[in-house]
Amino acid sequence: MTLAEWMDERGLKGTWVAAQLGVSPTTLSQYRTGRQRPSAARMTRINDLTDGAVQPNDFFGIGPAEGDAP
Repeated sequence: MTLAEWMDERGLKGTWVAAQLGVSPTTLSQYRTGRQRPSAARMTRINDLTDGAVQPNDFFGIGPAEGDAP
């Protein structure tokens, strides 16, 4: 799931998510649109914030590994 999909499904405002991640709303927008990828540490924070719904592989368009639960 992408960060944009996760936010849209929950009706979350970019300003709130940006504050939770410690980034500017502009940076969050770039993460959402794929213009910028988060650092490894920020990807971990996104994974934690989303309870695993958005994983680092999602920023690279990589699906779950074979044998992983969906």
